[in-house]
Amino acid sequence: MQVTIRQKGGMEYLYADISVSSIRVRGTIGISLPKLKWDAKNQKVKGTKDVETTLLVRTIRDNILEGIRELQREGRLSQIEVKDLIRNI
Repeated sequence: MQVTIRQKGGMEYLYADISVSSIRVRGTIGISLPKLKWDAKNQKVKGTKDVETTLLVRTIRDNILEGIRELQREGRLSQIEVKDLIRNI
């Protein structure tokens, strides 16, 4: 199971790229940042001034992971359920 937060091209919004049990889903997480402020390798906002946004991104990522685990436990893991999960976080 993998959840990676990314920025695509020159766009400023962040999205979750999720891969679990041969299911791939991508969805926006509702946060926008200037492209130069996102550290894709370390999954955080560059610099020390915007700690709140980094914490928010990590919380969203953790909530997605927990939601996926719950879907797996309940036997409801599917692409549609994961998309709904992202929309509701």
